[in-house]
Amino acid sequence: MVAGLGFGGGWILYAYVIGFGIADGSGARGLVLLLFIPSAVISLIGHTKNGLVDWKEIWPGIPLGIAALVLGFWLYSKADEGVLRIVLIALLSVVGLSETVGGFRMKNG
Repeated sequence: MVAGLGFGGGWILYAYVIGFGIADGSGARGLVLLLFIPSAVISLIGHTKNGLVDWKEIWPGIPLGIAALVLGFWLYSKADEGVLRIVLIALLSVVGLSETVGGFRMKNG
């Protein structure tokens, strides 16, 4: 349930499954998805009941999200693993820095 709330539980589960040899990388990703999807649905239902989801604003983004998903899978199938790692590290660094700076601005602003 923590993963559905955005606390990184999926990464913890992934590391645990691989670290203890329960499954390889592919199997661990499948297990995380198997557990994350129901928790995401439950979280979405709860957030909708609490009025935190504005479906009128979400619907236009769904086709763009699907298009990005298809493009991402296509790029993944064409790219070298080393390049993907570098891109992921860069993306996570930018997002982390942005969230950190944004958090300081909200606290001080």
